[in-house]
Amino acid sequence: MVEKKVIYIVTGVVVLAVVVAAVIFMTMGRDSPPSAIEDVMTPASIAVTDQAVKDDAVTIDSLFLDKPGYIVIHKVTAEGAPGAVIGNSALLTGLNENVLVTISDYSGEEELIAMLHYDDGDGEYLFPGPDTPTILNNKIVMITFKLS
Repeated sequence: MVEKKVIYIVTGVVVLAVVVAAVIFMTMGRDSPPSAIEDVMTPASIAVTDQAVKDDAVTIDSLFLDKPGYIVIHKVTAEGAPGAVIGNSALLTGLNENVLVTISDYSGEEELIAMLHYDDGDGEYLFPGPDTPTILNNKIVMITFKLS
């Protein structure tokens, strides 16, 4: 009877040691903790901080897309909706970080919208056209950010 308890205790300690070793192994080599986008694990998401336009470009902190596509920068209409497209950048499938998007026709806007679009497979951004906005849970994947 005592031998069974010892076996259970030893087995529990070994399992715990394996779990701790796995966690340590998985976090080795990371410079920072996992981003919110990695934690969410959705087909598409965007994270961007408020910023100043620098060298006619904005930087998208991180985004995730489950297939090839684009990050598209829109002006904001008076109603707060996406307006004219003023820039875009092609994305790789998966996590993309610190994506620089050159913008044109910038005239001192206070806010911009970053929106994801899927590529139709030809590698060329065409919208209006076949490269439609990415929709998740019946909503376009986009985020408004402020300019300083």
